[in-house]
Amino acid sequence: MSCKICGNETRKMEVTKDCIIYHYCDQCEFISKDSNYYVTEEQELLIYNRHNNSIHDETYVAYFRNFINKTILKYKSEGTKGLDFGSGPEPVLSELLKRDYGYEMDIYDKFYAPEKTFEGNCYDLVTSTEVIEHLDDPIEYFRLFVRLLEKDGILAVMTQFHPKDDVKFAGWHYRRDPSHISFYTPETIRWIADLVGLEVVFIDRHKNITLKHKKTEEGKMKLIESYTHKDVADQKLTNIHKRTTARGIILNGDEILMIYTKRYNDYSFPGGGVDPEEAIEEGLLRELSEETGAQNVRIIGAFGRVEELRPIHFPEYDAMYQISYFYTCSADQKLGKANPEAYELQNGSEPVWVKLVDAIEHNKKVIEQNDESIGLSIQRETIVLERILENMKNVSA
Repeated sequence: MSCKICGNETRKMEVTKDCIIYHYCDQCEFISKDSNYYVTEEQELLIYNRHNNSIHDETYVAYFRNFINKTILKYKSEGTKGLDFGSGPEPVLSELLKRDYGYEMDIYDKFYAPEKTFEGNCYDLVTSTEVIEHLDDPIEYFRLFVRLLEKDGILAVMTQFHPKDDVKFAGWHYRRDPSHISFYTPETIRWIADLVGLEVVFIDRHKNITLKHKKTEEGKMKLIESYTHKDVADQKLTNIHKRTTARGIILNGDEILMIYTKRYNDYSFPGGGVDPEEAIEEGLLRELSEETGAQNVRIIGAFGRVEELRPIHFPEYDAMYQISYFYTCSADQKLGKANPEAYELQNGSEPVWVKLVDAIEHNKKVIEQNDESIGLSIQRETIVLERILENMKNVSA
């Protein structure tokens, strides 16, 4: 069976104690219950009717306030017109947003508020909490959400992420609700976002998600360079690993904060891989703190991205397609205590302030010498260093 999200071939996963079959996609991590085990709409309604939630229940209100604080308040647009999609037997979230946060809310629920008040409307905020796990065709509904969002609107979603482990999944409480048929991870959400034209601006490790329209072409981070490493240029590639990284450009006069790595004898930008549950900016701030101990870091803006197809040391992949997003940042010149990973310590990596022109000259000399110890990233880093210097010259001209 093909995955309903990414189209990849799924593998069958049977939970023997319940005799229920699921379909697991190893590419986007989506799990769908086999349709032969769906409950009827009548049975689904009976399950919902057992929910006893009220705006007078302080615990339940606190539950939604946490959701609002995490997914809405930090990212809200100027407008206050909202839709709660799948509002449930008592629309607590909608009432809370109206009463305490000034939103004008519409509600929709296929059982309790079936009138499609959203048709022909657009909203500054669309919420959907504990809903998408009930959807047979998630992509169809996410495309609806996209149509319902104003240009700068936000989509706030809640669903619990599955544990990515067959044994743990079998015992997972969320799976045991008979009306739950679709299960996600942060990786699944990113796949969906890419497919429907959204971008993830916040996602945590458990259940909370904020999405927005993808930026217009003019607003996207500009491409600095795209290239293929010579070691994979002529190979037949069938299984490519995708990786997203974020890197910081921190200048202080004519000096720049870099990582000098003794093993490769090169200067590289501080930063690294963005975890699946992180927004890119969050991953950047985390990496800058861990690698350099930089203090009072602030992201100023996007500088550009580099795309590269490069060798990979994982035997199950042929190559790695890596996108590195570069951001200009500010930080105190005095660095705090860094917390490097074990391999970084082994490689002799340390944060240093170095003159921009010296870093460029050093890296170019290493590239010319082409020693066996040369690192895979030096080409990328030198390209960006030279672009920074070029931009500085243009500004001062």
